[in-house]
Amino acid sequence: MLSDPQSITIDGSARTMPRVGSTQSSRPQLVAQSTYRTADGVYSIATQSFRHRQSGQRRAEVILRKVVPDLSSSTNYVGDIISGVGLVFETDPFGYGNSDLSNVRTALLSLVDTTLMNRIVAGEV
Repeated sequence: MLSDPQSITIDGSARTMPRVGSTQSSRPQLVAQSTYRTADGVYSIATQSFRHRQSGQRRAEVILRKVVPDLSSSTNYVGDIISGVGLVFETDPFGYGNSDLSNVRTALLSLVDTTLMNRIVAGEV
């Protein structure tokens, strides 16, 4: 289990996120999940870990979300607007070690600069 609280720096400001939810699952594929949230509820981190029962393949994801109120209409409040950015790690029990994952993560983060991110979000694939 990850340490509690988690800390992240966003736009130069450190944000502390205590764990607000955690489960260990008995379901065949979902192994565990946790949620961390800032005291004001604006930022949250969600982590999930999955394991394929037969192949042993693992999938882990971490998503950072920001929640802001929908201020587009003062009379027809629909709900909060949620945006997020995440990483997904898929590994097989054979062939990928921690250093391989670290190298691939570093390569992906260097590839997805602001220009590429904006193009992907705009719908380019």
